[in-house]
Amino acid sequence: MARILALSSQTIFGAVGNSVAVPALQSLGHAVMSVPTILLSNHPGLGTPVVQHIAADVFENLIVRATALQVPDAVMTGYFASPEQVLAAANYIKASKPALVLVDPVMGDHGKLYVADATARAICEHLVPLGDILTPNNFELSLIAQDNAESPVEIEVAARRIGAKEIIVTSVPAGELLSTLAFIGDTVFAHHQPKLPHVPNGTGDLLASLYLGHRLQTSAALAFTATMKNMERAVATSTGQLELNLPKILSKDRFKISS
Repeated sequence: MARILALSSQTIFGAVGNSVAVPALQSLGHAVMSVPTILLSNHPGLGTPVVQHIAADVFENLIVRATALQVPDAVMTGYFASPEQVLAAANYIKASKPALVLVDPVMGDHGKLYVADATARAICEHLVPLGDILTPNNFELSLIAQDNAESPVEIEVAARRIGAKEIIVTSVPAGELLSTLAFIGDTVFAHHQPKLPHVPNGTGDLLASLYLGHRLQTSAALAFTATMKNMERAVATSTGQLELNLPKILSKDRFKISS
């Protein structure tokens, strides 16, 4: 069991942010300290929420007090509501030097930001360099690398340029499929799934938390395989399917298929 500090949004209804990350990590046996960056009555996709913004000084004090009681082995970051919160998180990570840091650079998707420009810049500048593990979607990878990467080869070049030890890129278009690519050492692992008309909100948060939870227990390769199996099961359950029957397609010879 590891102790994990999770910094992200929290919803009362709708499993996104820490509301999905915390139970996922706990299901793998980890102890979680959850500090909200913003509190919402519900996910915005379910209707206009009541929103409680967490001031940066309050956010910082919550981290300081919680970690004084229990020092975390790992830190996971997700959604931030302001650049000041990003700086507070980055300062804590630099000062405490946890054994493992996962940065889920939650900034946007489908070509659009859903955080302020200043917050996105702060994530790229201050948090991304601290991540041992990064879990961007394809759009977020392009923002970080400042390169519009689309094909698997372009995405690999962009990911290698960032330089994190382990990078998992989600929502990579592959014809009628979507790919999740994991760049681990010199190996690229590829996992493919069909495009679904109604993908549940919070899948990115779930993937990041599952990967961190497994990674704290095993190797990167095994953690990726276990994570994608868990993701298949979760998406199938959420969409009312018993199984997805995912096709196994090699993108290039040295890509390995998670199975």
